[in-house]
Amino acid sequence: MSDVVIVGGGVQGLMIAYDLSVHGHKVTVLEAAGAVGGLAGAVQIPESGPALIDRFYHCILSSDRFMNALCQELDLQDKLHFTPTQMAFFGKDGGLHQMSTPKQFLTFPLISPLARVRLGASIVWSNLRQRPGALESISMEKWLRRTAGSEVYETLWGPLLQSKFDDDFGHLPASYMWARLKRMMSTRDSKGVEEMGHLEGGYQTLIDHLATKVRAAGGQILTGVRVEALERDAETGRVRYVETTDTEGQARRFEGDAVVLTVPLSVPAW
Repeated sequence: MSDVVIVGGGVQGLMIAYDLSVHGHKVTVLEAAGAVGGLAGAVQIPESGPALIDRFYHCILSSDRFMNALCQELDLQDKLHFTPTQMAFFGKDGGLHQMSTPKQFLTFPLISPLARVRLGASIVWSNLRQRPGALESISMEKWLRRTAGSEVYETLWGPLLQSKFDDDFGHLPASYMWARLKRMMSTRDSKGVEEMGHLEGGYQTLIDHLATKVRAAGGQILTGVRVEALERDAETGRVRYVETTDTEGQARRFEGDAVVLTVPLSVPAW
């Protein structure tokens, strides 16, 4: 079995550590922050008192087969709860219009009957399409206007996208919207009812259980340890050493048969 060093203690790093450790590998997770979890972790704000709040919005769908299976594997099924959801659209007319069921979509009063049909057809078509294909090179606005029509875009999709992205979504490809529509449609039952789930304690519950399983299998998780450099083996070219410093400035070297990097890439701002 191998010794594996994993840089980054977010969900990806912990999942890799969990999978490797349960198969007998010795893992060491290095996390620069004071706690594991990364972008899926929790924060504590004065208004919440002792309660922890997810750093970002997350939801679990009934169609998320991997997530549901993972919760069962970690004995978290009793902490995973699904609730039927309801959705409404606040229109320019000042009214709140229900949009939870197919019938409510088809009777949405802010667009014409023809536009309602195009809206429904575009959502169904998106759900039937298996791969994004050329949607990576088409903007969301262009694609939505083409499939659902300008009336639907200007009344419904445009305002929703503007509120979500603060009018900064021009660079996002149509594949983003396709993936969102397909994922949300997959969680509806035969009657069109949608359910969303949550874990008691948020994603931090999942993160804590993953960390516990890794440690129980003999792995170690170190927080407050920042990776400063990677060293390659001169003969093989593979990364073998990781140079780190802790919060007190102490340097340390970690060696492994393999090194896995889960840190985010540096992407320039648009």
